[in-house]
Amino acid sequence: MSRRLLAAIGILVIFLVLVALAVVLRTSATPDPVPTPTPTSTTPVAPKQNTMLVAVRDDTGLIADSVVMGSIDQSNSTPIGSWLSVQPGLAIAVNAAGSVSLAQRGPFSPGDVSRDVSNELGFTVDGAFILDRLAFAALVDSVGGVTVNSPVPIVVIDADGKSTVVVKAGKRKIFGPAAAQYVIALNPNEEQAGRMARFDDVWTQVLLKLPGNLDKVRSIVGSLGSLSRISLTPEQVSQALLDAQTSLAAQSMAKGTPTAEVAGTGSTAIYTVIPVGTQPTVERLFAESVLVPGKDGALPRVRVFAAGAEYDAIDEAGRAFTAKGLSLVWGGQLATIAKTQIFIPNEAGRATGEQIARTLGVPTSAITVSSAETIGVQASVKLAADSTFTTASPTASANAS
Repeated sequence: MSRRLLAAIGILVIFLVLVALAVVLRTSATPDPVPTPTPTSTTPVAPKQNTMLVAVRDDTGLIADSVVMGSIDQSNSTPIGSWLSVQPGLAIAVNAAGSVSLAQRGPFSPGDVSRDVSNELGFTVDGAFILDRLAFAALVDSVGGVTVNSPVPIVVIDADGKSTVVVKAGKRKIFGPAAAQYVIALNPNEEQAGRMARFDDVWTQVLLKLPGNLDKVRSIVGSLGSLSRISLTPEQVSQALLDAQTSLAAQSMAKGTPTAEVAGTGSTAIYTVIPVGTQPTVERLFAESVLVPGKDGALPRVRVFAAGAEYDAIDEAGRAFTAKGLSLVWGGQLATIAKTQIFIPNEAGRATGEQIARTLGVPTSAITVSSAETIGVQASVKLAADSTFTTASPTASANAS
C-alpha cells in the first residue's frame, strides 16, 4: 500500500474521530428537556346522585301514591340508595284557588310534576315515572304478584256509596288488579299514611322481584305503553329501578318522609311542609342534590306565606318573582299581620332581600336577618295586605284543597 493512500486513510480516521467527539460534546452540553408535568386537579369530584319520582294515579287522574328514589354510584360496590315517601296531599304549589297538592298535579306532564316537587322540597328531581292504575297492575303481574298482610279489609266506595271489598284482611298473595286497588284505595276514615305504607310495601316487593337485567327491565317498562308516562329515557328509568333493587337487597336504602302540618282529613287533606323538620331529612337523603342558586340553573328560592294576602295575590307575586329570576316556594297560611315581613339568612343575602322588596313594592325596612325563618331557602316572606299584589284576606283560612 502506498504512503499516499495510508496518509489519506489516516486523515479520514482522524476526521471521523473529531466528528464523533464533537457530537458527544454537543450532546452532553445540552441537557435533556425537563418533561412538563400533566396538570391534575386536586379538587375531589362530587358524586352524582340520580333521582326519580315514581307515582301511581287513580282512575280520575289524581296521584294516589308517590316516592322519590335516589342512588349514588359506588365504584365496585352497592349504590347508596335514598327513598322519600311523599304524601299525595303535600302542597307543592299555589294558585289563585289555594294550595295545589301533589295529587292534583296528576294530569300534568311528568317533567312538570318533578319540577314542582323539586322546587318545594329543595333538591333536584331528575324526572318522573308516572303509572296509571292498569300500568301498575301490569307491572305487578310482570313479577308474579306480591304478598300482603292487611289487618283490615281494603274497600272501594263507588259514586253511589256502595262499598266493595277489593282485598280481604289477612295474609294473602294478590296480583295486578287487586294490588293496584290495594295501593290506590283509601278506606273510610283512613289517613294518607295508611295508604302510603301499603304502597311502600308493594313497591318494595315489585322492585326486589324485577329481573336483575337492564334489557329485561327496559322491556317491561316499554310494555306499559301509554298507560305510563316518563320524563326520562327508558334506560334511565330502568337503571333507577335496578339501582333501587340493589340498595334494597343490600339493606343500604335510607328512608324518610317530609314533616308536614295537616289540614283536613282523608284524601282531600293538605299537608304543608314544616321546614325545620323536613330540611334535615332532605339533606340526609339527597345531600348531593340540594338546590344551590346558580348551579345547574337553580334559582334563589323564596318561601312565601299568606299572612293577610289572598291566594290570587300570592299567584301574581309568584309570576313576578319568576320574571325577576326568583322561584316561589309555597309556605301555607299564617295568621294575618299588618305589614309584610321579609327574612334573609344573613347579611350576604341582603341584595336578594332588597330585590324581593322592590318586586313586592314594600320598603326595605321590612327585611330582617333570621336563619330560623329561612331554613332550606334563600329568603322567606310573610305576605300581608300591603304589597303591590295584595288585598286583605277576609280570614286566615286553612289551606284550600
